[in-house]
Amino acid sequence: MNVEYDLHIHSYFSDGSYSPDELIQMAINAGITGISITDHDNCDAYPICNNSKLEIITGIELSTKYLDRDIEILGYFIDPKDSVLNDVIDNAVSIREERIKNILSVLKSQDIVITLEDVKQVSTGRTLVRPHVAEILMNRGYVESIQDAFTKYLNDKKVGNIKKSLLKPEEVISAIHKAGGVAVLAHPFYLSKRFDKSFKNIIKYMANIKIDGIELYYPYRNESYNIEGLKDLIKSYNMIYTGGSDYHGKSKKHISIGMKGVRSETVKLLKERADLWRKSENTN
Repeated sequence: MNVEYDLHIHSYFSDGSYSPDELIQMAINAGITGISITDHDNCDAYPICNNSKLEIITGIELSTKYLDRDIEILGYFIDPKDSVLNDVIDNAVSIREERIKNILSVLKSQDIVITLEDVKQVSTGRTLVRPHVAEILMNRGYVESIQDAFTKYLNDKKVGNIKKSLLKPEEVISAIHKAGGVAVLAHPFYLSKRFDKSFKNIIKYMANIKIDGIELYYPYRNESYNIEGLKDLIKSYNMIYTGGSDYHGKSKKHISIGMKGVRSETVKLLKERADLWRKSENTN
């Protein structure tokens, strides 16, 4: 598929390596039409993103918890200044900060002392994430790379019981809709290694709470990734399938902007759905 839009990119306002302006230039160099910067739990890349040579779709990626599973939800065509959305963002940022404090306590028990202020100093934005801690571990010589930091100290087996979100999917989806946007389930096969009944039940649940789409095209797949089966399931719920590179920069060098994405027809469908939510919110 010839990618025109990459709808999943992270800047240094969450856990990416580059500024919004640098990402925009990369996208222009890649020859794509538009992007969405979807930082974790913040919209701080906007209104910085503004370039006449590239279409910019406002975006965000919010973390939620369902059945003890981490579920990431992307929002597109949102109003970054919406008060309801920003209340959710403030809550999410606080939860993430508390998580980082708990991770630092675990490291302290291993005689590795990192303060919250240390983490804030390496973070460009207000969303504190594990890669920020990994960067400090690398800079101080505890590990040789970001990946090494996750392998030794920060992987889900080590700190996975420290929750990064307590937000409910329906709460986040509702906030995205109130902000005039559409909600999309990110990288769905993170939720299950198999295209089985359990996986399908999660998709059904997401459809019931009015999610608008599912990310179908993204770089991370395993041998059980059933793209045609998922596409049929998405269509059966009248949802839209989307895609993006989930580009982070230096921490995932094998991924590039525009590596995965969608064509303009998909963006049109998303915008039409967003317009419907916007009209619905204005009449309530």
